[in-house]
Amino acid sequence: MVEAEQRIETVSPQLPPEQQKVAQTEKIIRQLEELQSTWDLVSRNRAQQRANSERLENMRSLNATTVAKVAELQQEIARAKWERDSCEIERARIDSQLRVAEASKAGSGYWIRRAWVAARSWICFGVALYLLGPVLVPMVLAQRRQRKEGVTVGGRGE
Repeated sequence: MVEAEQRIETVSPQLPPEQQKVAQTEKIIRQLEELQSTWDLVSRNRAQQRANSERLENMRSLNATTVAKVAELQQEIARAKWERDSCEIERARIDSQLRVAEASKAGSGYWIRRAWVAARSWICFGVALYLLGPVLVPMVLAQRRQRKEGVTVGGRGE
């Protein structure tokens, strides 16, 4: 984008002087063509008429080259603008892809948090059972044995 902007900045100032040359040469061509009217051909000097004809041809060729140069400069400016625009479009596309990637990363965090909220009570219960199981299982088994044997629990008979 920077290169395209630099080309636009260097070529753009060259365009107005060339357009002025085109306007000046067209003005001179019109004036010379007015001098070549039928009356002027009859009444004027042949040497002057030849000089005017040569100058008219030179002005026409200068006008044609200047018009071609103006068209070339305009095309170069247009190409640079297209390149700048295509770079901007590409940058916008990459930015949108980055935003989508960042959103998907953020989305996975959202789903992980949501899963934790839904399963944390079951996970805590499982961890507590795993840690307290070796202590609680023998106690429960001892109470069952005592009930079967008819032993009093807490000083009362059943």
